[in-house]
This record gives sequence, C-alpha cells and structure tokens, in this order.
Amino acid sequence: SGYIGSDSASSNNSVLVTGTGSAWTNTSSLSVGEFGSGNSLVISNGASVKNSSGSIGVSTNSSNNSVLVTGTGSAWTNTGSLDVGSRGSSNSLVISNGGSVVNQNAWIGYFTNSSNNSVLVTGTGSAWTNTARLFVGYLGNGNSLVISNGGSVTNTIGYIGTQTSSSNNSVLVTGTGSTWSNSANLYVGNQGSSNTLVISNGASVKNSTGYIGNTTTSSNNSVLVTGTSSSWSNASTLYVGYQGSSNSLTVADGGTVSAANITIASQAGSSGTLNIGEFGANGAGGTVNANTITFGSGSGVINFNQSNAVTISANISGTNGSLNINGTGAVSLSGSNSFSTGITQQSNTILVLDNASALGTGT
Repeated sequence: SGYIGSDSASSNNSVLVTGTGSAWTNTSSLSVGEFGSGNSLVISNGASVKNSSGSIGVSTNSSNNSVLVTGTGSAWTNTGSLDVGSRGSSNSLVISNGGSVVNQNAWIGYFTNSSNNSVLVTGTGSAWTNTARLFVGYLGNGNSLVISNGGSVTNTIGYIGTQTSSSNNSVLVTGTGSTWSNSANLYVGNQGSSNTLVISNGASVKNSTGYIGNTTTSSNNSVLVTGTSSSWSNASTLYVGYQGSSNSLTVADGGTVSAANITIASQAGSSGTLNIGEFGANGAGGTVNANTITFGSGSGVINFNQSNAVTISANISGTNGSLNINGTGAVSLSGSNSFSTGITQQSNTILVLDNASALGTGT
C-alpha cells in the first residue's frame, strides 16, 4: 500500500509523478491523507499511477488533501473503488487538460461527516471513467462534481444525495462538449434532500430512467437545464417527484429535456413541479420532448413562466395536476389531453389550442 500523509501529524506532504514513462505502481491500495491534512499527489505530462482502491481524505481529521491528474496521457488507474472524502472534508480530485482517472465504484463524500469534498473534470479529453456506480454524496453533505469545458464522466447508475442524511450535494455539467453519461438510471435525491443537478451552456447528461426525488424522505431536489444546446436525455421515463415533496425540474433559455414519458408526482403524498422557464424570471423557456406527461397520484404542477412561445406536443393526462400560465410567451398545447383539473391563466398571457382536446376534460 502507498500512503501520503499516514498519521494525524503528517501534513503538507507531496508526491509528483511527471513525464512520459514515469510511473508509480502500488500492488495494493493508495491513500492520499490517511489521517493527515494538506497532502497532495500530482500526476502530469503523461505519467501514470496504479493501485487497487484509492482514497483521498480517509479519516475525520483528514481534510484538504488533493490529487491532480493533468495533461494528455496522464493517468490514475484504480483497479478497485475510489473515495474522495471517505470521512474527511474539503478533499479534492482534479482531472484536467486531457488527464484520465479510472476506477470501479466511486464516492464523493461517503460518511455523514464527509462534507465539501469535490471532483472537477475539465478540458477536452479529460475523462473520469467509473466502470460501476458513482455516488455524489452517499451519506455526506455539500459534496460536488463539476464537469466543464469538454470534460466527460461515465458510470453505470448515478446518484446525487444517496441516503437520507445526504443533502445539498450538487453536480454541474457546463460548456459545449461536457458530458455525463449514465448507462443506467440517474437519481437526483435518492433518499436525500436539497440536492441539485445543473446542465448549462451546451452540456449534456444521458441516462436510462431519471428520478428527481425517489423516496418519501427526498424533498426539495431540483434539476435545471438551461442554455442553447444544453440537454438532458432520458431513454425511458423521467419522474419529477416519484415520492417526496417539492421536487422540481426547470427547462429554460433554450435547454432541452427528452424522455419517453414524464411523470410528475407519481406516488400518493408526493409533489412535483415542471417549470418551463425559471419561475419569477420571465426569461426564455426551453423544450420538453416526450410522448406523454402524466400527473400521478400526488400533487403535480406545470408552470409556464417563459417569455417566448413554446409548444407542448405531449399528451397530458391525470387527475391530480394543474397547469399555470404565468409568462408573457404564448403556450401552445397540441397533444390529445385528458387531464381533468383545468388551467389557470394569468392576465396578459396567451394560450393557443391546437385541437379540440387540448384543454383536457376539466376546463
């Protein structure tokens, strides 16, 4: 095993592995900040580090430890799992300028006291490959992942706020070419609350089924898709509040959300909101592509807040939802709708009905 900062008194130690052909090979695990703080590992200019499992900030006292993997061909290969902040706080991993990190499962903020740990993947060719699941906040709070400027992250199932105690964790995917690819489901607030996903400035996120608020304890989780060419693609159903309360999706300023079907407030006792345009901002809206939008057994809302004209072609159904037209931009409903709770339209707003069933059955 390899250690940089082995005990609580070992702080500000560093290892630099740099240059093509330079290598540090550990036959077992590697820990950067086992108990100490301010320790660092830099892998640069085509160098490589290999080990089984990897950890940055293991104990409750191990804070501000860091790993930087930078430059084309620079690689940190973990044949096992990777922890960024197992019990510690403010530990970080940065992958930049074409660097690469590979591992199986990964956790950013594993235990309840592991807060403010972060991963940044930035620059074209920079890649974090998780061959299994990725957890942004497993039990911890305030942990973050940023993918920017063409960086990429891949994994199977993705979680933001996994357990009940995991709140205020965040993922930001921003910039043209920046991608987060989940080969399976994505959970924004699996059991935790106030977790966020923001997709902006032309970035993209892909997954199978998407959940914003999955269980009864998961409340106030949110996703914002904003900016031209920004996209969230769900190959299957997207749930805006499967269970839990006050979970929301906002599509604004030219962003696009796609799903086979969208269900809002799926289970009894849940509540969820779909915002077209940011609420109260009177800015431009985005595009929602789905075959159906279904109000479930909870309390669902669609707010049209946008200043530009938008069209919803999905078939809208359900008995427990409402549509509110708040913005100055025209709203066109062109689906074969059967929702039964009606539409609330503010003054000086425009509603365009493209067929006889556009108003549903309750208006």
